[in-house]
Amino acid sequence: MAKVVVIDDRVTNRNILTRLALSVEEGLQVQSFASPIEALTRLQATNPPDLIITDYNMPEMDGATFIETLREQRAFADVPIVVVTVYEDRDFCYRALDAGATDFLLSPVDHLEFRARARNLLTMRRQQKMLARRAADLEQALHEQQGPAFDNPAARLQAFLDRVPLAISAIDRFGRLAMVNTTHEELFAARRDDLIGKTLIEAFGEAYATRHTVLDEKVLESGQPLGSPRQEVLVTGGRERDLVSVKAPVLDEAGEVDGVITFALDVSELRLDRNTTDLAVRTDQLTGLISASAFEERAEQELARARRQNEMLAILVLDIDRFKTINEAFGNSFGDRLMRAVAGRLAGRLRETDCIARLRSDEFAILQPALKRPDDSAELARRLGDAFAEPFVIEKEEVHVSASVGITLFPADGKSVSALLKNADLAMYRA
Repeated sequence: MAKVVVIDDRVTNRNILTRLALSVEEGLQVQSFASPIEALTRLQATNPPDLIITDYNMPEMDGATFIETLREQRAFADVPIVVVTVYEDRDFCYRALDAGATDFLLSPVDHLEFRARARNLLTMRRQQKMLARRAADLEQALHEQQGPAFDNPAARLQAFLDRVPLAISAIDRFGRLAMVNTTHEELFAARRDDLIGKTLIEAFGEAYATRHTVLDEKVLESGQPLGSPRQEVLVTGGRERDLVSVKAPVLDEAGEVDGVITFALDVSELRLDRNTTDLAVRTDQLTGLISASAFEERAEQELARARRQNEMLAILVLDIDRFKTINEAFGNSFGDRLMRAVAGRLAGRLRETDCIARLRSDEFAILQPALKRPDDSAELARRLGDAFAEPFVIEKEEVHVSASVGITLFPADGKSVSALLKNADLAMYRA
């Protein structure tokens, strides 16, 4: 049974995150804490969970310190940790990532995005644990069958490793490849005879060598197995594959560390599933426009660019007037079709560089970057209003619809995306 831990000092947020975690998959065990210090004490006394979700801003200890404290313990080196933060805390979020966080979610949390990310991280965690078990079994078998792994390896041992569906390689204490198995040959499209005796940089290039040399040195120094973070590797032939790898020491007859053996599992299919899920998360399923979370991410990027280049940008919020009345009169199916038609007309009034998303049931947000003058946003608002000049024909019914628009400008009306959206909402209700 997978276990998830939630840490948030605010009871409302803690309850929301707990309910979301329970909805990720059946049979999930969720434990929540109001205090990061209590969480650390309890976590250190039990088996590590499969996923940790923590707030960043907590009174006793911030998220970065909490994560650093956990990561210092080998048992928690590979546990996925997701940090929840508000938009104004983006810099703090990056500090948490530097401290060892796996991912972050922006608050208020998008429920679909939460489930997708949590599901993928739990799947990856299961694969890491399975790989670690296989690595331990293989390491034991390696010592039982052959003793020292690098003193003239026997064909019997090589044949044994060649049957394993993991990419296995080993280096000696000097960092030179001493063994690769058949799966490794196939994955990297490189024959073992061309690899044995070479350093990692000679065999696989600088990027791969840089990542693995640091980890190999840790194993050589500590004599302990080490799980590495998930990494993306470009192998020979231009195929991009995702590998999850663990490393273990190889001992000589005297029990001294004589090298490092690496076991890698190809999880590229999971990436394909994740990309499909991420696309769904980033798309509004009703209208086909980008989702609210994707809009806010794009707005953050454009806002950063506007700051660097000393430019203006506008965010417009548009609300369909009397949409609830229309929905009640004609039904939800009619309302959905109307909303798709509205989205199509609005998108047709935008520049290629503009961006539109559906924020809520009858509310849209439009991002207008790189403004030359403030009046450009008013001109866009007029074009959007023109989209409602003609009636919409839905199920042979003509429907006349109007809309209210609110405009905010950066930097005059707000310095953050959340402030600009809030002020655009206020401007819309005053319109």
